[in-house]
Amino acid sequence: MNNCIPMEIDDRGIQVTEPSDDLLKFKRGEITKDEYLQARLTLAMAHVCGALTTDNFELIREVITEKLETDPALVAVTAQFLGA
Repeated sequence: MNNCIPMEIDDRGIQVTEPSDDLLKFKRGEITKDEYLQARLTLAMAHVCGALTTDNFELIREVITEKLETDPALVAVTAQFLGA
């Protein structure tokens, strides 16, 4: 295990040192892991929302979601980060 601190970047590209509201909600049990991941995916994809057709946007979102749920490396990293 490395000693890196999970880093988040806000919508202005500035490093955030506090956990996101979504992460805090997850840690408090207010949202599920899947809800947390979808919220973060929405934020991560926001910059391409207008550049893609709705169909392409949804297709990419579905592919990424499927990878997050099935790729052993991504499942392991997610579990390690979330402690879930």
